[in-house]
Amino acid sequence: YTAQAPDGSRLLLYLQRASLPQPRIGDILLVQTTVTRGDTLGDFDYGMYLRRQGIVGSCWANRRNWQVIGHEEDRDLMAMAVRCQYRLHEQYRKMGIEGKELGILSALTLGYREELDDDVQHSFSVSGAMHVLAVSGLHTGIVWGIVVWLLTLGGWCKPLWEEKWKRWVLNTTAIALIWVYAFVTGLSPSVMRSAL
Repeated sequence: YTAQAPDGSRLLLYLQRASLPQPRIGDILLVQTTVTRGDTLGDFDYGMYLRRQGIVGSCWANRRNWQVIGHEEDRDLMAMAVRCQYRLHEQYRKMGIEGKELGILSALTLGYREELDDDVQHSFSVSGAMHVLAVSGLHTGIVWGIVVWLLTLGGWCKPLWEEKWKRWVLNTTAIALIWVYAFVTGLSPSVMRSAL
């Protein structure tokens, strides 16, 4: 997580996975930990890299060393996108999808990977297909193809490309729907890059 300390500085916060719910965007945590500045790994200065990102350091806490003590609703666009992604994930749960299937479906369609089982991640990693679980250009291209196919009635409506105003309407609608898809997947950098 990217967290903000009481003094306003930004930190990378690593929390131990547990069966209890993980914190959501806007949660206020009480954490007992030690902040490290980042080591030099060979020729790579990790601490300097973090500082260039505006992050003063990183810290790790196990389940006994943190608790949620409050919540503050964040109104920026990224926070709204992450909340939308989580709500859609919860809709999958309400539909009766559970376990590994829920984790894989949420990762494939929403980019929500927090409930992916470690065995599933390992299986995808070993097979060389881990990139399929990261929503990016592949998924955005599939959505683009489906949108264009639907708007041209399965390719049956070929004259749509012959008139300039119809072409403009098709492309504008498809681009708007691509950005809606980017929003519901949490506006991750890989999806925004491919949507752009």
